[in-house]
Amino acid sequence: MSTKRKYKTYKELSFTDDFLFCNIMQNNPDICKELVELLLDRKVGKVAYSETQKSIDLALDQKGVRLDVYFEDDLSTAYNIEMQTANTGNLPKRSRYYQGTVDLNMISSGAGYDELKKSYIIFINTFDLFGKGFPKYTFENICQESSDLHLDDGTVKVFINAKSTIPGISPELQGFLRYLCGDNPNTPLTDRIQNEVVKSRNNVRWERSYMLLEEKYKAFFAEGRAEGRELGLEEGREEGRAEGRAEGRIDTILEMFESGYLPLEVALKETGLASEAALQAYIKERKESADYPNAK
Repeated sequence: MSTKRKYKTYKELSFTDDFLFCNIMQNNPDICKELVELLLDRKVGKVAYSETQKSIDLALDQKGVRLDVYFEDDLSTAYNIEMQTANTGNLPKRSRYYQGTVDLNMISSGAGYDELKKSYIIFINTFDLFGKGFPKYTFENICQESSDLHLDDGTVKVFINAKSTIPGISPELQGFLRYLCGDNPNTPLTDRIQNEVVKSRNNVRWERSYMLLEEKYKAFFAEGRAEGRELGLEEGREEGRAEGRAEGRIDTILEMFESGYLPLEVALKETGLASEAALQAYIKERKESADYPNAK
């Protein structure tokens, strides 16, 4: 049984939608800094470098990874922040992959092991990934034989749980979590974020970019539905996917994923691939094909 896919109009986008989240964080480093300080409960230095959807291409194997919001401060610390509204089941492994990629990027830029910056990988989730109810899950490397012995490798992974209702957290953090869940802003930070969301609705350039993306998205799924009606069978849909890959029609999805506008979970579903590694391998394979758009 098929269901009609609902598309949000540009005016319906909220802060939890990847398009607005990335653009607002990119264009407001003060909000970005304040939000990270709230989530980590620590001071962040001056944002010395910030960009959204940072593409890191590793010369080692020509695979790349795209990060939502990445910045470094002037205290030799790097931060990657991801907004996640769907539990794909692979976030722990993705955090490992992102962490390693950020480190390799630093090494490839000339840093030695002892010069690697401290780094935080932060997933802002609108769901409870681990089911314990905590508003924040923080992971560092600790010795199993002696819990007071830390590896001190400078890596931290943080998973925010917007659904947490545990009492005792600060009003500012509680207000942000409730805002992510759809409540009205009620703190200075969420007021500022919401003001940017409202302002964005008059940003003609952003709206045009989103509309172009949406048209590509709609065209792809319309083609998929027509193909499904023609074939009529589940086996036929699988056959259609293989045919689409062979003919390059799925390249639109790959382009959108690489541009940072298509969530990983959607790209995996529509390509029929099982993992991010498989998707990246397939992108590499397609890029080596002469008929891939912008093939090198």
